[in-house]
Amino acid sequence: MQVRKHVQRGVLGVERYIRRLQKYDNAAKRRWLIGAVTITMVCIIVLWVVYLDVTLPSVITEVPEEIRAPETGDDGVMATFMRGLGVVTQRIQNGIVSSIEQFWKAIGYVREMVSGGREFSIERE
Repeated sequence: MQVRKHVQRGVLGVERYIRRLQKYDNAAKRRWLIGAVTITMVCIIVLWVVYLDVTLPSVITEVPEEIRAPETGDDGVMATFMRGLGVVTQRIQNGIVSSIEQFWKAIGYVREMVSGGREFSIERE
């Protein structure tokens, strides 16, 4: 019951504050609006950055051998672009092959389950 009273008191305080704010002139209302929007956007940006930090993998500090420029001195823009394009294409190709393999494994598992009959064994993990 104590929590409910505190929440009600807090809600009534906010209502009183909003009523008092409604009586201010337009310039004061505009300042409060800009301040509230600024604080809200800062909070959203901070939460977004924290979310990205948690979900994205860390940055690679060492350049992989396949991307590193050869010692021939060919560091032109086009050479770098072509090396990068080759690496990206190879990784996409590997991802597609891996996905197809996983798909066929899943199909095989489903076939096994369907053709295995109607017996199921439940095991405790």
